[in-house]
Amino acid sequence: FDLTKIAEADMRWLIEKICSQESITWEKEALDMIIRRARGSLRDALTMLEKCIFDKKVETKNVEAALHLVSLSFLKETFDACISWDAKEIQRIINTLEQEATDVRQFAAQMTEWIVEHIGEAFEKKLFPLYQELFDLFTRIYVQSRQVAVPMDIMRMSLYERIKSGVIEKKQTPKK
Repeated sequence: FDLTKIAEADMRWLIEKICSQESITWEKEALDMIIRRARGSLRDALTMLEKCIFDKKVETKNVEAALHLVSLSFLKETFDACISWDAKEIQRIINTLEQEATDVRQFAAQMTEWIVEHIGEAFEKKLFPLYQELFDLFTRIYVQSRQVAVPMDIMRMSLYERIKSGVIEKKQTPKK
């Protein structure tokens, strides 16, 4: 069977209808996370939804826990550390990812999605090349993490390379 993908708006309508019929309350952001992860597959969305219902509620924190996602605030912290070349913060992020045994591919996918969702800000702040650079970085991490025995090593080395390039760029920038 060649099944076509369902538009996000249609999927949202169906999921909200099901939740209403079952007296399940939901947070908009929690459903957004499920719909994004489903990538057009209603079956996948319903499977994830089922995993994320706790006490007749679908909340962001439950979706993050059930689907092994990092929080949106952690994604923002990672992005900010990468654009500022903050070595201590990047080391803290790597340590946190290791301590929580975060799936590197999942995290890299979340980062690319987060960047795309915030691309409007890139144009407003005239920072599109920087957003593109980080999108490329996390896309590489996603792809390369399948090719090594320890995917966290790809994350670590890629982020350290980011720090190194920032140090070189800062040294080459003339002082005003």
